[in-house]
Amino acid sequence: LVNVDWGFDPKNLLFAGVGLPPRQNPSAADLHRFYRQALGRIVTVPGIRSAAVANIPAPFAGMGSLLEIPGMATGPEDVVGITFCSEQVFDTLGLSLLKGRQLSAADVDNAHHVVIINEALAKKYFRSSEPLGATIRVPRLATLPVPVADPTFEIVGVLRDFANNGPRDPPVPQVWLPFPLRGPTGLGFVMRTSVDPSGLIRPVREQVLAVDRQVAL
Repeated sequence: LVNVDWGFDPKNLLFAGVGLPPRQNPSAADLHRFYRQALGRIVTVPGIRSAAVANIPAPFAGMGSLLEIPGMATGPEDVVGITFCSEQVFDTLGLSLLKGRQLSAADVDNAHHVVIINEALAKKYFRSSEPLGATIRVPRLATLPVPVADPTFEIVGVLRDFANNGPRDPPVPQVWLPFPLRGPTGLGFVMRTSVDPSGLIRPVREQVLAVDRQVAL
């Protein structure tokens, strides 16, 4: 297990979950503004090479959903892990695409209905067809506290597999979606550092608190 190839470099990665204070009716625009402003300040911290918004514990397959693919019979065993993220997440984690493109800032800021799928999903469901341009449905998103009215997404990229299900088990199907679709909870920051990450916890916290003093990191 010590020698398992994770498919990314876990050294010099710092994860920070965000606890937002209870507020009366925070708008989606307010939440988006907080994460963007905090991210903009985090990347100015000396020793931070890159950073992204993601639901913790990215990069592993987190929240699960049934998967539906138009024109294909799927059932209760067809489950996919969901990661919500900003556009720099693959560069920060050190993950690479097999084909297609990454999420763009415009995709994220406008909550476009586009998705990156992983190699495991492509191999299982698109063995004899091209996944790019195809659509999938992630019905769990329609049940979130801030529901996605039509959880249908166009596939724009395929991510090379990595150990997203731990060191013992093979990769599981996973999708990567623009983080505003997640709603207010469960998001945080992932950071790639050029120094010992533990020494950056305090300055990162200071930058986040500079945006909102009531946030817990």
